[in-house]
Amino acid sequence: MYEMRAESTPGGSEMLWHVIAKVPATGTLCGYTLAPDRTVTALLSEGVAERYCVPCMSAFRSVMESHAQREAPEPPHTSREP
Repeated sequence: MYEMRAESTPGGSEMLWHVIAKVPATGTLCGYTLAPDRTVTALLSEGVAERYCVPCMSAFRSVMESHAQREAPEPPHTSREP
């Protein structure tokens, strides 16, 4: 399972959601390192705009597609013998 964490953007007018990488836990799938002390709890109550990090979401989709391909069962083989 992947975790998402939001950080306030410069100026604090909106939140940007990142997908947390498995290793290191402070890194994101887009390569950005989140500051452990920046929280957005106060922003949630203020109703600021929220965005998702496009590079993180693209990387997450690639990870999920790769996982799905590895886990997908092989289609049954049919023989065409008379």
